[in-house]
Amino acid sequence: MYMPLTGVQSHSGGSVDLAVFSLHLSGVSSLLGAINIITTIVNMRAPGQGLHKAPLFVWAMLSQSVIIILCIPVLAGSTIVVLVISLILLVMCLNATQQADRTQSVLGPNDRPKGREKPPR
Repeated sequence: MYMPLTGVQSHSGGSVDLAVFSLHLSGVSSLLGAINIITTIVNMRAPGQGLHKAPLFVWAMLSQSVIIILCIPVLAGSTIVVLVISLILLVMCLNATQQADRTQSVLGPNDRPKGREKPPR
């Protein structure tokens, strides 16, 4: 995700938050899939067959699963940081909107703040 496009000007809704949440779901599913592949390789071997006799495909899947298990938590940590930053920005925007609503309700729709007033005609 390109950071300047995650601002309030580009995405005023919750689309960025949902995109980060989908990255989290993708990471969790990858992590669980890697754990499933490792347990399958360890538990479903033929009796008496060691890992040294396993085919190359099994070794490739095992090494890929170990790499995923080692890398996914780092990526999840970075997406958590992005999620927290986007939620902080969302809260700031909502507070600014509520403050503007309170100011409008106190002043009324036709009242203007004192300061630069139009000269009488």
